[in-house]
Amino acid sequence: MTTPIRGHKPGGWWTLILIATGFNLLFEYALRGINNLQTQPYLPVILTVIYLVYFTMLEDLIVRFRLNDVHLMVITFFFGTVYISFISGVAFISPTAAGINWGRLLYINLIWWGALQGVLTFYIANRLSLRDWGHRRLGWIGWSVAILVNLVVIRMFQRSELIPKARPTGLIAVLIVLAATLVLFRLMVPRTASQAAPPEFKRSLFLDGLAALTTLFFLFAAVFLTFDPIQAGTSNVNAASLRLVSIWTAVLAVFMLGYRLYSRRGISV
Repeated sequence: MTTPIRGHKPGGWWTLILIATGFNLLFEYALRGINNLQTQPYLPVILTVIYLVYFTMLEDLIVRFRLNDVHLMVITFFFGTVYISFISGVAFISPTAAGINWGRLLYINLIWWGALQGVLTFYIANRLSLRDWGHRRLGWIGWSVAILVNLVVIRMFQRSELIPKARPTGLIAVLIVLAATLVLFRLMVPRTASQAAPPEFKRSLFLDGLAALTTLFFLFAAVFLTFDPIQAGTSNVNAASLRLVSIWTAVLAVFMLGYRLYSRRGISV
């Protein structure tokens, strides 16, 4: 069942960004567990800054170009490629082909960055605080600051010996993926998109249920699945959490795709 929200007043710009950031920090600690707060006490601050800046950029693009869920999947693939290549470095963990671990790249970008951290995140954020499509956009100063923050974070992580670094073939492959993703995004988003009327947010009981189940599961994993910490790739996580969260998020993405195909309409973001 999908219905528009009536009598639901738009919230502030930062409200959506804070909700999105909070949900994704919950996702991070569903994998890492609350025990990681003691192991890496400064990580929550770093993650909060990264997500605040990231969702500020995404929100600006959504409003500026009237993005739908498919557009969002494409642009999150771009950002996801940057982050998993130059911040976590998991795109370069063996086995690789042409310098990239394509399995990790596709799974993380499509399932985590796209379906979960993109589409479902903005569905939840709008469900709790409807977007004001007339809020101020980032100007060139705002975008410059956002890009600068990302460059500083990338530089900080690249200095760590724990982060896998790109070989020349891997770097070239990543640059090709990034360029192709940007070209696809520009082809999909019409030049007159900014002049289109804002889309109406439509809620779905099915998506509400998926969002609630996912949130409860993440809370459970963060609090109770903390008994088997391991080093997975470049991150400190809990083994049971990583396994169960990976399974659930894959199932979640399939459910979301199935819902979209069955309802024959996009998911409101």
